[in-house]
Amino acid sequence: MAHGLWQNNLMRTFFLVLCTVMSFAWSLHAGSPAPLALSPASRLDQPIFEISASYLTKITSPNATHPYRLSSAQFTLKSPGHLRAEIFGGTFAVRATVSLLAEAVSGGPESSYFGLAARPSLEWWPREENYYLFFSPGGGVGWIDSRGVPGGQGQDLTLNILIDGGVGIFLNAHSAVKLGVQFQHFSNGGATDPNPGLNALGPVLGFSVVF
Repeated sequence: MAHGLWQNNLMRTFFLVLCTVMSFAWSLHAGSPAPLALSPASRLDQPIFEISASYLTKITSPNATHPYRLSSAQFTLKSPGHLRAEIFGGTFAVRATVSLLAEAVSGGPESSYFGLAARPSLEWWPREENYYLFFSPGGGVGWIDSRGVPGGQGQDLTLNILIDGGVGIFLNAHSAVKLGVQFQHFSNGGATDPNPGLNALGPVLGFSVVF
């Protein structure tokens, strides 16, 4: 009974945070008129809201013996670019990034994972203005509905590492698609022995809006 109440409260908190982030992103968009055209520099001056999906499969996890697969939806808010430098004929910049994760877990005893990850987005923009390269390493905390099954996760509270890299291709002045590869790790940081962490890898696809 207590486990079910905890799960329901966490889901309510997750959706409340998600609605707050989306409302903030919409207010940024509605509060300023969209320019007719944007250069890479002006895109870097503005925040980005991104929705992405990934499908990850277990690659290494000797203590997690189940064939885990993660179907992940991620909601990300990126700050304007900072620490800019001209390099290789383009612009390098760093954005601060916060992501909310909602994942369906299959191939193991658990069924769902919710998390929060903070990380920089290291980006390179060419002068042609039609795409950018990115690499984004970081991590945070999360919650999984652990079941106490051997070879499964040892507890509900987890730490996570989230890394992705790839390319963003602009469809028009304000929107882009994201194509890349994503790595995710989560474990309980040694709170249980053994610590059955999980390492998973797979493709990621996203859609971004520049405000």
